[in-house]
Parts: sequence; C-alpha cells; structure tokens
Amino acid sequence: MKPTHCLSTSLHRLAGAAWGVSVGPVHLLNNQSYISFGLKPSPNRSVILCPYQLTAGEEVQRVYWEMWDDFEQVGTYEWRPATGGQAATGRLEGVVELNRDDGELELTKLRYDLAGDYLCGVDLTNGQSKNSSKEQVLIVDMSGSSSHSTYFDHCRAVNSFTSPATYPEPTLRAGLYLEGSETFYKEVSGKDWMKVVHPNGSITYSYDKVSFEIDKNSPLDIVFKLKMGFTKSDGTYISISSFSSSSPSWIEHGCPDVKERDHKGVRYFPSHNIVCRGGHKNTTKVCSFENHLKIKAHVPLEYLRVSTERELIAARSSQATNAVSYSQQATVTCDSGYRSAGDVSIVVMRCNGATRTWQPEKGTTATFDDLKCAVTSALRMGLVHLPHDNRYINYTKGASPDNSLLECVHHLDEEEQVATVSWTLWDTMNTVGTFEWHSADPEAGRRSIDAFLCGAVATGKLEGVVALGRDDGFLELLDLRYDLSGEYSCAVTLTNGKRVETAKWEVLIVESRSHLSILHRSLSECTYTTSYSTLAMFPKPSVRAGLYSESLGGFYKELPASQWRVEAYENGSFTHSYNQVSFELDAKTPMDVSFYVTVGIMKSDSNYIPVSSAMDKHIIRAKRCKLNPSREEQTNDTGIDVIKRRIMVCLVNDSLGVVRSGVGMVKVAGYSESGAVGMI
Repeated sequence: MKPTHCLSTSLHRLAGAAWGVSVGPVHLLNNQSYISFGLKPSPNRSVILCPYQLTAGEEVQRVYWEMWDDFEQVGTYEWRPATGGQAATGRLEGVVELNRDDGELELTKLRYDLAGDYLCGVDLTNGQSKNSSKEQVLIVDMSGSSSHSTYFDHCRAVNSFTSPATYPEPTLRAGLYLEGSETFYKEVSGKDWMKVVHPNGSITYSYDKVSFEIDKNSPLDIVFKLKMGFTKSDGTYISISSFSSSSPSWIEHGCPDVKERDHKGVRYFPSHNIVCRGGHKNTTKVCSFENHLKIKAHVPLEYLRVSTERELIAARSSQATNAVSYSQQATVTCDSGYRSAGDVSIVVMRCNGATRTWQPEKGTTATFDDLKCAVTSALRMGLVHLPHDNRYINYTKGASPDNSLLECVHHLDEEEQVATVSWTLWDTMNTVGTFEWHSADPEAGRRSIDAFLCGAVATGKLEGVVALGRDDGFLELLDLRYDLSGEYSCAVTLTNGKRVETAKWEVLIVESRSHLSILHRSLSECTYTTSYSTLAMFPKPSVRAGLYSESLGGFYKELPASQWRVEAYENGSFTHSYNQVSFELDAKTPMDVSFYVTVGIMKSDSNYIPVSSAMDKHIIRAKRCKLNPSREEQTNDTGIDVIKRRIMVCLVNDSLGVVRSGVGMVKVAGYSESGAVGMI
C-alpha cells in the first residue's frame, strides 16, 4: 500500500458525542481554496479529503465518492479497508490513485472537466450509511501573458488591463476604491470589458484606457484598485490577486478661489495650477520623473507582485534634490467699466500653502478689501447675437425677426439714455456696410421725425435690406443674400457722450434648402462600401465621413480629404461627394463602430457649426456581422459582451440603403431589417 501524505483515516475516527457516524463536508488538503492546474498533481496538491467521525465500536466497510455536474452524476470511486481502492468510473476513470491506505480521493491527472461537485459517503459494518453534502472543487488554470498599466493625468486616472487566459471564468472588478469601507466608488463598466473565449474553454478579459476623474467631491481614501478572483456556485469569493495605485495629486488642496465681488475681478498666475480638491496650489519643481506605473507579466497573475504607484512616487521623490518652489499669485483689479476710487489700484496676493490662505505680496499690505472700485459708466456691452441663440441665419427660412435679427446687447444705469446705435459690416479689415439708429426724442416721447427720415441710414451692402423703423436699435435684415455673411459689430453712444463698442462677431448665412444629401451604402461579407453627395451649399461646408466609434470618441477610420470631390458653382455654393469607397471590417474594428457623415460650417475662428449628419448605426452589432452559429454571442451576468473576433463571419447583405437628410433630420428608405440605420 502507498503511504499517505495527508490526514489518515484513523485521524477521522474520533469519538463524537452524538451516536452514529457523521461525514463531511469534503475539502482540499491543507484547506486549499482550489487545485492549481499549472502545478503537477501530487499527494500534497491534488487530494480531496473525506472527513468522518465514528462512535465507539463502529467500523468502516466502504468509503465511496461521487462526482456531479449540476444534476448529473459523472463519476464514481470507492475504497475499502480490506482491498484498497476500487475501479473509478466516468470522468474519474484512470485519474484516481488506487494504492492509498485511506479513503481520500487523490487525482493523478488534471483536466478542466474534473472540476465540479463532489460528495463522499461512509458505509459501516453494522449496516449504517451516511454521506456528505456536495461541495464544489475548483481546478484553476492561468496561463499566458497579462498586463496592467495606469498613468495619471492631473486629476484623471487612465487604466488598461489584460488578464491571463483563465479557467474557470474569473470574477473581475476595477475602478476607484474606498479603502476605509472596502467598497468601489466608481467601477469599470460592463461595456468597457472585452471578453475572449479560447478554444480550450479558458477566458481572457481586458479593457483599454478607461479613465476616472478625481474632484473635490471624491472621497479622500480613494485609490485605483483591480481585484481578480473566482466565485463559487454558493457565492464564496476566492481572491487571486489585486493591484492598487494612486497619485499624491488626488489629495491636494489649494488656496480657494477669491470671491469676485464689489466690481472686482481676479486673475491667477500660473492659471493652470488648479488642484483636484479645489483651489490653486503652489508649484514645486523637482528632478523630473513621470508619474507612471506600467506592469507587464508573462507568468500567471497569481504569482505577480508589484509596488503600488504611491510607493514608486515616494521612492523617487526621496531622491529629488534642489527643489524650487513657485507660489501661486492672485491679482485683483477693478472690473471693466469701473475704476479705482482710492490709493490702491491693484492688489497682488500669494497663496500660503501651509494655511491655504491668500496673503499680501511680500513688501505690501494691501488686501482685497482695500481696493475700492467706482463706476465710470454703467454702460456694458454684450456680444452681438442672433434670436434664440441661433448659430447662423438660415437662408431657407427667409428673412424674419426670428431668423435674421442681430441684437446689440447693452446694459445701462437707470439714469443713462441711449442716443445712437451704430452697426458695421466688415470684410476682413474693410467696412462694407453701415447702419446707424437714433433713439426716440426724449422730450417728445416718440421717435424723432428727422431721425426716422434722415438719421436712420444704411449704407453699402446694408442699404435697402435693413428695417429702419425699429425702436430698439437691433439690426433686422429684410432680405437675405450670400454677401451679407460677414463680421458685424455694434457701438452704443449715450446721451452723456459715453461710447462702447462690441468686438466683431461673424454672422453666417447658410443656404441649407439646397442641402439634400444622399448616402448609399452596402455591406458585403466584411466590406462596407458607401457613396455620398451633397447638393449645392453655401458657404463651403466642412465634411467628414468614416467609421466612427463611440467608445474611442472619434473616427476609427476616416475618408481622406483626397477622396472628396469638390465642385464650385458661379453663385458661390459648393458640392462635396465621393463614390464607392470601401472600409474593411476585421478583428481590430471596434464592435460599436458606425458609419458617420457630418456636414457643418467652420467659422473663421475655427468654431465648428454642425448643419446636418447621417449615421449608419452599429454596422457590426446591428445584425450585419454575426458570430459563427456554433459559438454564439454570450453575455455574462454583468452585461459584458462576449467578443469572439477571430471567428467572426460577416453575412452578405446586398440590400442598398439610402439616407436623405435635410437640416438636422435623417429619413431612411429601402433598408432591410439587417440594414437598419440609426438617425440623428
């Protein structure tokens, strides 16, 4: 008989207080949580114990084992004191050590399908029999490479992770973690996890560049944490490994913002030294090093040990020498339209990092309250803008107070009165049109006849297209032409002679009635082919098209500018088009990819104004590309998509879809169910 390397049967024969044999529960040797597939089976690593207790005079006739897969018995084994181990059956056949002098179950080979529910039973010579309850035994395999990287961008943690190939399916959680309460504050969401099932049944999980923001409302004991383990069928969690990382910037406080009041404004220098917890901090420059933690392992994750980000930063900081400190500066002056009314015209304060308070600049004593600001004039100007905060004048809608009215916003003191409002239309640096409006006669309480007939005058491009009889000084265009697009400014002159002018503001007149776009697309095998054209549009639009990923936050593959055909017409309008451009969908293509076309106008200050768009929504997920039917798409309990990219087969779809879009609308025609299009 082979000598035992674990608890012998005699150790289980303990006299119990109660009459009769008691059995179980079964468990692994040395209270192991699981059997490691990566280590060779041995009497020290792959033995399942059957603990039992006998009362005086009782003797064991047989110890038997059963293996279950859900409700199906898939293997048996029995041992007798007189004859030793008997033949094993089912999955246990050929993998159990028969030459033992006890009834324990020793696995001599390991396979994934040997993980399952086990029970043992004991038959006595007096005819009594008792068996244990079923207990789940895990066989854990972790192989291949894994990686985990975290970098900190001021108040943001950006994290990526790839697990090793693991069996059984692991339980993973990652995100901002509260060490005090041992709970997650914010987690990597289910849609960010990517799951790959390998042919042998093992699973790899990963996510890429998931970011978390730290602000003044974030708990103080927060770190980034990743936890990996396994969950048994009874809900017991077995931890395998975990990582924690954080940045010192997450707990920094600065001097709070100086409250702007009493017509005083505050400027900060440097302006970017705003800390995560709020306020402005002093700057200390040391020997440069990057707050970066990157871990790569080519061993099972259970054997990986790394230093945390906090330890790494502390170690590097301890070596830094010749640190230079720069204190944060706050400069207080009177707001526009106000002047200093005393001896103090400016106040400069420095941040005291220890007390987090603002103190007067060295050599001065003036504080915020020492600066007194008096009004020079209550007249304040806002920006020129269109009704309802419209971003352009719509040529299609025609001239109306709701579409083509330019407002000159200004604010007065109760005792001040407007004399004139002057408008200027600019072409670069040249004046190409003017309009001057006079207020009502203060004494007559009505519009002056002379002002109405002679004073309200429009010149240049504005002549004959401006409403002269308005009582508010706003510029209302009564007719729309392409050449009325340009930069407009207005100036208000008070009866006391005070005059204030606004900055120039570009006003676009967009011809969108003729903007009827046609988008053709087809999906054949794994090739997405599209053609698109806009009809004539003014001004020259900015167009983009390509495969767009919401998770990436932009275009994954974009149509290059060289493939756009641009035609200019005599009236100044343009047409953009392309024909039969194809995009290949492969294993690297994001699963949320959509075909996206945007048409808009780029102002001279690079401010982009969208006019219309069309989106062929989720061209992979929307039943166009299906996984091999023998390996169907699955979803686990947390909503994580099972992505088996390598076995993806795209179904041929010869239907042709046409998307016709006007301003802000998309109409769909000619689509099959597998070619449905999302609309914006």
